[in-house]
Amino acid sequence: MHWAVERGHMEAVKLLLDYEASPLIAECSGRTPLFLAAKRNDVAMLDQLAAAMGPDAVAEMVNRADNSGITPMSLCRENMEEHQESFRWLLSHGAVYESHGGVHKKLAAGTLAA
Repeated sequence: MHWAVERGHMEAVKLLLDYEASPLIAECSGRTPLFLAAKRNDVAMLDQLAAAMGPDAVAEMVNRADNSGITPMSLCRENMEEHQESFRWLLSHGAVYESHGGVHKKLAAGTLAA
């Protein structure tokens, strides 16, 4: 599933989900399919994965860090010009926004902070 998500192969992801492949499994670097979809700025893929996970799992996955401590939100924030749609999607699904200085807070959906 990770390979298909990374390359944007929506039909392959749908097929894997139909065959009950888990979207919750992290690969060796700790990145989940949701992380990889956010990295691609692929909101349609994020929606597909979220639909397969359910709201409780989504709330956990949007804040799950990889083995280097990078969360989907921190990745999007570092590359804001390229990841605005994913940033907004993550916020609307409960991602914690990491401000400078290590302060964590939740922002209202649709809010973009500098």
